[in-house]
Amino acid sequence: MSQDFGYASRGPGPRIQRERQDRRAKRRKQRRLMLIVLMIAVAGAVAAAFVGDFKITGRKPESTAAAKASKGSRATWLLIGTVEADTTRSADWLSVVSWDRRAETGLMMYIPRSTYTEIPGHGLETIDKSLALGSEPLLITSMSNLLGIHFDKYLKVSDQGVQALFEKLGGVTIEVASKLTRTEPGGRVIVEFAEGRQRMDGKRVSSFLSFVNESGDEIARGARHAALWRTVFEMDPGKVGEAFKASKEIFITDAKVDEVASLFSTFASAGKTAMTFETLPVRSTGVDRGIQFYAPEREAIAKLVDVHLAGSRFVGSGSTGRRVEILNGNGRPGIGQQVSEQLVPKGFRIILNQNAKSFSYPVTQIVVYSDSKRSLAVAREVRELIGVGEIIVSRQKQTLVDVTIVVGKDYLDKVG
Repeated sequence: MSQDFGYASRGPGPRIQRERQDRRAKRRKQRRLMLIVLMIAVAGAVAAAFVGDFKITGRKPESTAAAKASKGSRATWLLIGTVEADTTRSADWLSVVSWDRRAETGLMMYIPRSTYTEIPGHGLETIDKSLALGSEPLLITSMSNLLGIHFDKYLKVSDQGVQALFEKLGGVTIEVASKLTRTEPGGRVIVEFAEGRQRMDGKRVSSFLSFVNESGDEIARGARHAALWRTVFEMDPGKVGEAFKASKEIFITDAKVDEVASLFSTFASAGKTAMTFETLPVRSTGVDRGIQFYAPEREAIAKLVDVHLAGSRFVGSGSTGRRVEILNGNGRPGIGQQVSEQLVPKGFRIILNQNAKSFSYPVTQIVVYSDSKRSLAVAREVRELIGVGEIIVSRQKQTLVDVTIVVGKDYLDKVG
């Protein structure tokens, strides 16, 4: 789960290094075991409800109006930073940027990359891994699932691309809040960035964005990102737009070059009071090998989205009855991700995603835990979206998820 960012152990010799590596491996194993125990406990509670008596309500899909994403006047993008030398192909940093055309206000929200969340089709993992596991589509689906919003566009740039972009911008002058250091293998402390106001060229900016101290503090890193982007957005809007337009070869994006230039020049023309900088609300769950891990603060995230990103919410997102568990009951790898990609854009939140006890389910089962009109309507919506399945009402109650989908072999016949 963890990554090595190039910070070596301080041990004076191979024996001590091996001992410390063994201790670190033990801590990683303990953390993984804790996560597994947690997921087993959750899955067990779901299973307890699932094995009760059932009532079959039908198999034929019924027509129902699917929820549509409400884009309104807001444009919301996902920014993805990578490091070209990183062979894991994980995301190095993530930010959500959004602009409200009516209110003429903007948001930039830093996402700690080592935040644990449900990666559709892969289970509980850190959000940065979703890029390596399924490229941009899986990362976007995972972020949408975490926040309950849709993204209009994405833009990915490497550390080398950042360097080229800021060279075109002519560099920046930025106030570094506190000195940033790293420790060499022999214990020597190197000051990478001194405290105070300083001029940075493209190479220094790239290093500044990628820098993580030895405690793996992503919250402090988010503050540095905000400080840098504030400086950029105080530049001349025309200059900012031209620099992004001239950098089209360095981006991977589903947007047109004029859209990229327009978005960032708009931020630059907004003024200080129009822009809000946030970091995703998270809590630390511990540090391992120079990486600090986090868990999302769900209630705080929901409030932040309500205030700043309500126009990008999916219709139905955040409403009751739309928490989903997906169980792979046919054995084909990636089924959970496929189903998630059909459900998440319609406002469903994937809470659990794992294998069923058997891969021999011939028919997909859509299990709800109430026979209320609302629950049955949600079940019918699920069936319409995935195109198969029989709706089953469990007589036992549970509060972890609202819908369990056991994906059977009929789904394979549908998708081919």
